Amino acid sequence: MDREYRGIIDTHCHLLPGVDDGSESIEESLEMIDMYISQGYCGAILTSHYYEKKYEVCGQIYDKSFDLLQKAIKLRNIDFKLYRGNEIFVDCDVMKLLNNKKINTLANSDYVLLELPFLGRFRGVQELVYDLKRNGYIPIIAHAERYVYAQEDINYLYDLLSYGALIQINLSSLSKDKNSGVHRTVIKLIKSKMVSFVGTDAHTSTWRKPIVSKEFEKLKTLLSEEDFNEIVYINPMKILNNENIEFDIDLVKINNEEEKMKSKKSIFSIFRKR
Repeated sequence: MDREYRGIIDTHCHLLPGVDDGSESIEESLEMIDMYISQGYCGAILTSHYYEKKYEVCGQIYDKSFDLLQKAIKLRNIDFKLYRGNEIFVDCDVMKLLNNKKINTLANSDYVLLELPFLGRFRGVQELVYDLKRNGYIPIIAHAERYVYAQEDINYLYDLLSYGALIQINLSSLSKDKNSGVHRTVIKLIKSKMVSFVGTDAHTSTWRKPIVSKEFEKLKTLLSEEDFNEIVYINPMKILNNENIEFDIDLVKINNEEEKMKSKKSIFSIFRKR
């Protein structure tokens, strides 16, 4: 990784043990941290699921697990920083939970990680993004390329950007089958400059583990060095420092239109060859 930067902060992972479908133990979390360090990471925001009636770990239970993992890291003299967070499913009463401090923003900043339904659209998402922004929060849409309706119409995500949301993608999506909706959409999002963050979304030491060097190499071929550094190194640090991320929605619109024109030209060229 680029020596100009000290290391990468993961903005989306399930490293906190025993609270959701991620790591099951302190030992597994420590094994995952070893993997992180081998990939150039120096820390992670622990975005455990908050999903009403499914994963509702918060408050003292979250803090206890966090503190135990923190102590285990210090005991072993591991140089890896932990930050609190949640991946919040939008069916929850998000504003009420945030205002009552029942769920975590990212690293105690104004940034909030939101998970949408994978199949059916959540009708109130635009209003939620608007309300979050109005109340001083900055919503980030988690693994935006994975939602079926976004794969069918990328303008769904463009609309959320225009309301003030930011987009995070999973690095693992770059290694999916090239004909899959996930892969096609993640490439579109990157080329259209709609992405502000990449995450591992790491869950365990065996499944969706934080081994992502190949994906980083692929990402480098799709972005300029400046854009790569921005979404991999700089923007995560802006979360930690609670700094605003400047996002040019007009530039995204231009790039989105360019990608559409390229797609049309590709289709026409196929017909000409025939």
